[in-house]
Amino acid sequence: MPEPLGAEPEAQDKENTMQKKTLVPAIALGLVLISTAVLARGPFAGGHPQEMALGMLQVMADEIGLTLSQEQTITQLVNDARLASAVDRERLSQLHQQMRDLTEDPSQFDQAAVEAVADELASLVSRMAVDGAQLRWEVRQVLSEDQREQLDNVRRHSRMSHFRFTDGQPSEL
Repeated sequence: MPEPLGAEPEAQDKENTMQKKTLVPAIALGLVLISTAVLARGPFAGGHPQEMALGMLQVMADEIGLTLSQEQTITQLVNDARLASAVDRERLSQLHQQMRDLTEDPSQFDQAAVEAVADELASLVSRMAVDGAQLRWEVRQVLSEDQREQLDNVRRHSRMSHFRFTDGQPSEL
């Protein structure tokens, strides 16, 4: 709320500082929640990067001619990643529920608790993003150079704009 005319500058500075202290965490929390929602959503069932990779496996098999050996290797990479991420996916679900519980309390807003959950969410989402990037890199290592080029071309011309390459580097599997 704006201070009445003639309010002391110190009071205005204090109010501005308090507004900043509450606005910045709220924006950060919103960004974390949006980013986790985007990560959880995907063009393939389940929306997890590993499931997206299995969906892309079919695209790769059809479009760039994966050998049976390559399909098996990629499937194993994806399955291993799924098993390795099970604990993180469960924790992500728990944190989302904690956040919902914290924001549904009509009697109070526990900013410290919300910030703690938001910090853990941010760390977890970051780790999961790195793991997903590593999986995409590992899958690409199974492909021949020609297959990687074909995959890049398929993605550039695909209706799945989510799978674009920037400066020759994959942005998503």
